[in-house]
Amino acid sequence: MLAFGTDYEYYNAVWVKNEWSRFLQLIAKGEKKILIPCYKNIDAYDMPKEFARLQAQDMGKVGAVQDLLRGIEKIIGKKESSAQIGERVVVNSGDRATVDSLLKRVFMFIEDGDSKSANEYCEKVLDIDPENALAYLGKLLSELRVRKQENLKDQAEPFDHSNNYQKAVRFADEKLKTALAGYIEHINTRNENTRLDSIYTRAKNAMSAANTESAYKEAAHLFESIDEYQDSAVLAQSCYEKAEVARKDAILSEGKSKMTGEIISNYESAIKLFESISGWKDADEKICTCQKKIEEIKARAEAERLEKERKAEIERKEAERIAKRNKKIVIITTPIVCAIIAFIIVLNTVIIPNSKYNDAIALMDAGKLDEAYSIFEELGDYKDVADKAGDIRLQKNKDQLKNIKIGSYINFGAYEQDNNSSNGKEDIEWLVLEVKDGKALVISKYVLDCKPYNTSYTDVTWETCTLRKWLNSNFINSAFSTNEKAMIPTVTVSADENPLYSTNPGNTTQDQVFLLSIMEAKKYFSYNGARQCEATEYAVANGAHGTISLDLWFWWLRSPGSRQNLAVNVASDGDIFESGGGVDHSNDAVRPALWIDLNS
Repeated sequence: MLAFGTDYEYYNAVWVKNEWSRFLQLIAKGEKKILIPCYKNIDAYDMPKEFARLQAQDMGKVGAVQDLLRGIEKIIGKKESSAQIGERVVVNSGDRATVDSLLKRVFMFIEDGDSKSANEYCEKVLDIDPENALAYLGKLLSELRVRKQENLKDQAEPFDHSNNYQKAVRFADEKLKTALAGYIEHINTRNENTRLDSIYTRAKNAMSAANTESAYKEAAHLFESIDEYQDSAVLAQSCYEKAEVARKDAILSEGKSKMTGEIISNYESAIKLFESISGWKDADEKICTCQKKIEEIKARAEAERLEKERKAEIERKEAERIAKRNKKIVIITTPIVCAIIAFIIVLNTVIIPNSKYNDAIALMDAGKLDEAYSIFEELGDYKDVADKAGDIRLQKNKDQLKNIKIGSYINFGAYEQDNNSSNGKEDIEWLVLEVKDGKALVISKYVLDCKPYNTSYTDVTWETCTLRKWLNSNFINSAFSTNEKAMIPTVTVSADENPLYSTNPGNTTQDQVFLLSIMEAKKYFSYNGARQCEATEYAVANGAHGTISLDLWFWWLRSPGSRQNLAVNVASDGDIFESGGGVDHSNDAVRPALWIDLNS
């Protein structure tokens, strides 16, 4: 049987594999049958492993078809026609004696290591007898620098590609053919065993040195690549089992490391980790410990609050007493003070702001945008300064919006960020996630504020949560001017399901500002490190929490958690907690996302 193939998958097509598998079974039962694998344009190692002990034929070599036909003729036998017999070289008895003598010299030269002389005498033999197999054998030994025929099996690589080998086999008798083929098979078997043993040794060393999930899995993959060699399949399974143990131990250790300090979020993070390996070692016990610690912290905080209120009440009563004592003095001085205050109010609220406003307009007309912007920021909510400041921002950022591309950062809108309101709002930096149809999807570079997903601990969806209302009212009105808001289209926000839980994601919504879902967070940030996010000083002051030493913070996603009163968030290490945190958590941060219409 000839098994032809140009791809590993073709060899393993169902009906093809059925044919050669049955044929190999007949051979295994002792029937005198021969299977020759024939391949082209693929590596010999890409053939099925069942062919590893068979002599394969590379059909991509020059003369491959003729070599294959000659090989088949030698196996099944072929009667020569009278014309063919007439074409054969006939060596008379005198020439035969000469040939025999020359061949003796050939093999003496070979034993002495004189390859050059041996090759010359082989050519003399072939001048007399062109089909002399021993002469080609002598040339092969000279070519490979081998002094004895039996040492051919010690060659580092198979030599069946050699022209001298092919001619020796072509003209050899059955005994010599069998011997030469045996050398090639010995080399192939030895080399394959060496290769398998090398991989097996590497895999065992990797398994012995492994102490992490990834290291055990790497060792398992090595064993799987040689799954039929010795006990590789059993060891691969053992590696996977050890990898699972290492994974759970790592999560358990990470959870225990978070059980420090008096910060509730640390223990909530630890609980999420322990819940992911519930039932493993003392994970469930640690969950109870964390829950107890959270209750202790809350109780302590409540006690401190009550004490603070008590002291405030004492101070209030004392202030009332002092106020009554000074009442008469106040009555006498009030007319004078009121007059002064009225003048100051008029000065500060009308005269000075109006003068500064006019100065800013003049600077803006003169093209001095930075100076005008500073004055507008100083004036706060006076007249239409918010829109004027927004127009300046748009004019300054128009080149960024024209040349926008994925992965770049742009400035758009302004929001308090340095926690110093006296110097005005700071420009918001946005990371560009996607650009299509004249619009750009962006997400803030930093978490900008700290808000609960919902103000009360109840069952909610993105559609009904208070954070959605805040983003599309308070935030958008504070961060953008009228012209900037006109560039933010209202889009359909999908109600993506949590891939791990069957919680209700609610209905699709129509929003200008929104949060990413789990699927979007994984789509636009392909690994944990990309999802890590720093917080502004303003967000931290409002209660955002995370890994303070690294300035990395927790931020909300819009997807529901494992229960309807939980919402998914991204941890400070960038990992997505699909099980989620309580929707009323007030110290998770907000990282808004929106589309910008670049054609507006």
